[in-house]
Amino acid sequence: MGETTVATVHYVGAAVFIISLGIISLYFGIREGKRTELQGKLSPMFWRRFHFGCAAGIGVAVVFIAVAKFTGWLEDYALLIGETLAVLSFGASWLMKGLELRVLLGPKPAEGPLKAEEAATAG
Repeated sequence: MGETTVATVHYVGAAVFIISLGIISLYFGIREGKRTELQGKLSPMFWRRFHFGCAAGIGVAVVFIAVAKFTGWLEDYALLIGETLAVLSFGASWLMKGLELRVLLGPKPAEGPLKAEEAATAG
């Protein structure tokens, strides 16, 4: 295998990988936007926009790589910079999607007045 073939395989593989990350972030946004709104939590529209913003960051990374490749701008570092931006954008989307503490910790018990026996023993 020559250097040109290896570079081509890497660019194609990187493009498929990065575009796949963008699609996953888009699906996170679509799914989060369909959730019901919970009082005291960030709205589903916030999360939809957050994940769509991460997907947009991935899109910017792809465009940056393409422009840099064809213009020769930052030729030695363009792929590294673009891949880093894409992975960080996806990482933010993935971490925030996975950070569903209300699911992990379960529902909060209903708060209310103490029962008579609890009140008597609490004092």
